[in-house]
Amino acid sequence: MGLFDKILKEVGDKVPDLKLDELAKNVSEAVDTLKTEAEKFAEENKDAIEELKTKAEQFAEENKDAIEELKTKAEEFTEESKPGAYGVSWGEEMPDEPNQFNSGMAPAAYFEDIFRTEFADYELTKEAGWGGAERSLIFRFRKGGEDKLAVELLPGNSEAVKFREKCRKQGLPYLRYYTDHEGWWNTRSYVISRTRAALGE
Repeated sequence: MGLFDKILKEVGDKVPDLKLDELAKNVSEAVDTLKTEAEKFAEENKDAIEELKTKAEQFAEENKDAIEELKTKAEEFTEESKPGAYGVSWGEEMPDEPNQFNSGMAPAAYFEDIFRTEFADYELTKEAGWGGAERSLIFRFRKGGEDKLAVELLPGNSEAVKFREKCRKQGLPYLRYYTDHEGWWNTRSYVISRTRAALGE
């Protein structure tokens, strides 16, 4: 006996005039009818459902890079929107602490200075990224002859995902910093904390 049947029996024993047997029968018939109609609908529209499924899969495959980029941006936005995540580094007003925009340095020089000063126990290399060094720059943190982290500097409107995907496939930790995203100040404390976390320190 199922739980529903037990409840009906207990209630029926206490209040016999409610005709719970009839109610249970009606409910059971209604559930069976709904189930039958759902199965009938699925069968009658099988081809259309399969076509929609195929189109959805094709769309996902054709737009794989864009979907992955949106997913990454959403994750980064969520991460950076957490209260106190790696220090406050965003908002309409410039924070009263050292940051990319009050440093007096070009973005690449600002990040390189932090990386070389704060992570001096790593060998740091840099290379041009997608679109050339003027558009994107890649820093590699090396130790013991192995890459430990790749950091990519990109403009805020970039949708480049190729290098990030390459790192993911290699199992290499990866970070990106947007150098001109409005309201994202890249404070020194934020860059240090986030980079240190990516290095597992």
